[in-house]
Amino acid sequence: MRKIGDYEIVSEIGKGAFGRVFLAKKDGKEYALKETISSGRKATKAAQRESKLMVSLDHINIVKLYEYFTFGHPAKCFMIMELLIGRELFSIICDENEFDNLTESILKFFIRQIALGLEYLHSKNIIHMDLKPENLIAINKDDKFTEIKIVDFGLAEDISTNPDLCSLNGTDGYKSPEQINFEPISDKSDMWALGCIT
Repeated sequence: MRKIGDYEIVSEIGKGAFGRVFLAKKDGKEYALKETISSGRKATKAAQRESKLMVSLDHINIVKLYEYFTFGHPAKCFMIMELLIGRELFSIICDENEFDNLTESILKFFIRQIALGLEYLHSKNIIHMDLKPENLIAINKDDKFTEIKIVDFGLAEDISTNPDLCSLNGTDGYKSPEQINFEPISDKSDMWALGCIT
């Protein structure tokens, strides 16, 4: 079995534009291990930046990052995260069978949990910058969605040291007016995206 650091790789469970995610085990526990696909310095620095921002976060509605490290030659960044068993909110919305079962009370439950996660992030002066249904995982336990987790902090910004930060980053259709106009971002930028989702 392949090993990365102290973690045994069980299988690949996902792949995106910038990384692959593996089911990994250590000391009998299961984790999600995210690997940056590019070993270039820019990609590695971006993954390290995301990791440094996430490692101190601890909230039920935000995916937990336990540790991160570089490994191999050339060095790649690896993130050891909470293993999430569920589906992207986007996938649920697009699934006719699931969509028909989304009641108003379930949707209010989802939105409240997203808002609680954002409240926590904003209390830490962190702006997600890319809130969209693809970055929200509905956790499934016993065939019921029990909670929502905010994931993918690749574009997130800590504005505590730069409250006048302007950024065009984000996904069209969810970007706030201040992002589009290259004006200072704030917690309102994420709240705009939440409004677009609802």
